[in-house]
Amino acid sequence: MLNLSIRSLSTAAIGILLLLFREQAMPAIVMCVGGLFSVPALIALIIAVVPMLKHNKGAVNAKTIAACIVSAGSLFLGLWMLFEPTIFVAILMSVLGVMLSMAGAMQITALLRVCRKVKISLYLYIVPFLIFVAGIVTLLYPFKAASLPFFILGIAAIFSAVSDMINAIFISRYLPKDVNPENVMDVTDEK
Repeated sequence: MLNLSIRSLSTAAIGILLLLFREQAMPAIVMCVGGLFSVPALIALIIAVVPMLKHNKGAVNAKTIAACIVSAGSLFLGLWMLFEPTIFVAILMSVLGVMLSMAGAMQITALLRVCRKVKISLYLYIVPFLIFVAGIVTLLYPFKAASLPFFILGIAAIFSAVSDMINAIFISRYLPKDVNPENVMDVTDEK
């Protein structure tokens, strides 16, 4: 029962942290990606440059120069993402907003074309209109839109933790005294 309560408390803590710091979650993810770009790029750049320094002109060829350019570009991109994550969040959300609004507009246009030949229900316009509005809202409020998935994940984590504890208490009532409810919960998790 102790492992189950620790797992549930950990899940609830993660959910609460996601709710409290949802605005900082997306920039933190972008910074992690920037770090993941920077480290291998730096290693690749060192591996490409060291033989050129040791062998002078003999090691310089088109492949080495291309490797240096790609590594330097990846290093620059990774460092930029690491130190300016808000720019990349804004770019990502702007692209997503444009894609959503275009998808909604295209679906509405397709429905209008079909409407010329066949009478269709107005209810079919609701979802494309909502997609279009979601795209516009994402364009107008990119950082609020970026934090929404973390809000949903935080709520889901808290509900999961509470549900896990309630299930453990419920199951423990109906088990024989010598059976550990954690073993039953682990078996149900695996299925």
